[in-house]
This record gives sequence, structure tokens and C-alpha cells, in this order.
Amino acid sequence: VSSGGGGSSGVLPSVETVAALHSEHLRTLRAAMDTTTTTATAVAAAATTITTTTTTTTKKKKKKSDETTDTTSTLYTAKEAVAMLLLEHLQHLHYHHHNGVDYIEKIILQQLVEAIGKELKSADFVNYMSFHHRRVLKERYCPTPFLYSLRSSSNSSPSGSISIETTPADAEAAGVVAATEPITTFVRYRENVTAPLVIEIDAATAISVTGDHYIHLLLQHKFSCSSSGSSGGSSSEFTFRSRAQQFGSMVVVVGKLQNETTFLPSSAVVVKNGDELNMLLTTTTLPPPKVFKKKVKSLSPEQQRFASQYRSMQLGGTVFVVVVVELQSLLEKVVEVPRGSLVKEIELQQQLLLLLVEKNIPSTLLSYSTTTDGDGDSAHKVAAVRRHVEDVKKMLLKKSKDEVKLAAMSAKVHGVQRRSSSSSSGSSSSS
Repeated sequence: VSSGGGGSSGVLPSVETVAALHSEHLRTLRAAMDTTTTTATAVAAAATTITTTTTTTTKKKKKKSDETTDTTSTLYTAKEAVAMLLLEHLQHLHYHHHNGVDYIEKIILQQLVEAIGKELKSADFVNYMSFHHRRVLKERYCPTPFLYSLRSSSNSSPSGSISIETTPADAEAAGVVAATEPITTFVRYRENVTAPLVIEIDAATAISVTGDHYIHLLLQHKFSCSSSGSSGGSSSEFTFRSRAQQFGSMVVVVGKLQNETTFLPSSAVVVKNGDELNMLLTTTTLPPPKVFKKKVKSLSPEQQRFASQYRSMQLGGTVFVVVVVELQSLLEKVVEVPRGSLVKEIELQQQLLLLLVEKNIPSTLLSYSTTTDGDGDSAHKVAAVRRHVEDVKKMLLKKSKDEVKLAAMSAKVHGVQRRSSSSSSGSSSSS
């Protein structure tokens, strides 16, 4: 109703009758929804009844308001009375519509819970997606656990393993402390990539690494109304874990990918002889492109450009990279002996690691050379490397003995000087 009569009203018309009428028709609609024979036609008919009755009742209220207005007053006219009536009516209409939609959603949720047998959590949805992937995708495309054994060759025993683990979804949702499990990721395997990956050690040093590439994608699942994620959720904690077998050794380098060929390392460590490295990985969830555009739409042009450039920087460093080098094969290259020559030379491997990593001995003093060692088979080359190792150890032992002697002599000289100072002080006191 858009037009109103002249005059004014001293008492605002009540809308309780209209609200009661809406409640009655809302109960009619709920009864129609609860019946087993509910159809789209029945629901549409109930909605039409409510609309028709609302229009009729509103017209009656307007007519009554016009009849009870005081035409001599100009302070409060019938138009204001009708506007107030309609606003109160819209308020009640919105209230009952909200309750009706909530009721329908509650009925649908109850039916879904009864059909499934339980109320689903984020962890249940993660388990469903794992089941769904196994049924729909081919085996080579299914997500696999992020757990790899490190071997020097295909027929050798593993020297260690690496994994990225998190708390199981069921235990995390229930708040139970449980053992961590490897995350499942989609993997693309690239065998023996010849294009080198450049690792910048410092401003003056860079090394090139080639080998097999494993490109992983983690698909995260969580409900938008919950702050805690599931397996891979935004609040989940990930742990990178590296384990070395006894007499096994590896170099683990972690960092970010700067571009297609350059890797920026942030940490590196040698894991050997039963060591276990646990590294907590912190993740940050970036908003998707649509959300980002919506958020910066109201900003100034300068702020939009800054936000876009900063987002580009964030997206440029989102690829987490792990480079793992098995040290047995690396030692064989460093000392220039045939591949597989040091497989059973465990003591020699440990001595080489000690001299190269802890003592910082140059590799040229330990490696085999045809110029000084002559040509020969694999056993001859390994024997030459063993001689070089013994020579360096003798030299280090001699150096340590000389340092001990020098320290003893220095302590003896300091002792003599202290005794001389004490004697001089005593003589002065006696005189």
C-alpha cells in the first residue's frame, strides 16, 4: 500500500493480529513440509495463501487507520501512521521468515544426520575424500603418503627416510594426543631431470644439483565455520622428519624455490648414524584471487598497487623445496672412486665424513688421482683413498700432539713466572 488518506492518528494501529495470522499460516506451511506427500505444488499453494492473506489484512489495517485518524491535526498524519504500520509489519514478517528458514534447515539437517547415522566433522569429510579418491581416480593419480626411503641404488638397503607428518584428523578433532602420520599428497614424478637446480650457498658459492624430482600437491579440507583444519588444515602443524639408519648418512637442505632453476636454502644439516631430525613447518593461508580483489576494491589506487605487488612477492615464495643427497654416492664422487665402491667400506666412510665435515680437510688431499696413485681397478683406487686418509690422520695426530706440548710448555712458563712473582713479593716484605 503506497497511498494514505489525509488526517492524523493519535494511536498507532497494532500489528499483533497480523503477526498472529502469520504464525498461523507459518504453522500451516510447516505442517505441509512435514507431511510425506509434500510437493512443490503444495508448498507454492501455502506460500500463495500467506501472501494473499497478508495483503488483505494489511489493507484492512490501513482502512481502520484512516477511519480513526484526527483530520484536524497536522503534526501526525495518516501517512506516518501507515508507514509505521508497514515497517512494524515488515519487521514481524522478517522475524517469522527467518524462523521458518531456520526450521526448514533444521529439518533437512536432521534428515541428513539420520540418513548417515552421525553428525559429520571435518575429519569425517577428510576420510570421505580419501575414500572418494581411491574409488574415482586411477592408482597412479591417487594421493600417496609423503614418506620416502633414501637409497644409493635401486638394489641397496635404505640409508634413511624423509617424511612430512601431522596429527591424524580423527585425533585432532577429538583433542586426543596420538602418533603423527604422513600427509597424503598428489605427486608428479620426473625421473633423472637433467636441468640443474642451482643452490646458492652464499654470495660467492653456488652448486648445481640434478636427479629425480617429486612435485607434491597437498589438498586441504576444512569447514568454513570452524577455525581448526583437518589433515592439512590451516591450523594443523606439519613436521618434516628425517631419519638416518645406523651407518647411514644424508644431507638435507630445505628452502624455497626462487624461480625455475634457483633454490634459496634456509637450513641444511647432515643426518647420520641413527640421527633423527624433526623440523616444525609453519604455514600461512593466502586468500584466493576473488577474495583478494574484493578486499582491495575499496582501497586507494596506491594501496591496491602495493597490495598487488606484495601478494606477488608472497606467491613467488610459496613452493617449499627439500633437497636430499645420499652421502655414500656423494663421497664416491668426491674421492673419485667407482660407484658402489664404498658400500661395504663403513669405517672408511665414517673417517671420510669426519675429515671432510668436522675437520674441514680439502677433498683433494683424500681423493684418488691417477697422477700420484697410478691406474688400477676399483680395489686399487679404494686402497689409495685409504692411504690418503691414514696419512691425513697421522698429520692431524701429530698436530694435536704438538699443540698439547705447546700448551704444556706455555702452562709451565706461566707457572715459573707466577712463582718468580711470589718470590719477589716475599723478598720485598722481608726487607
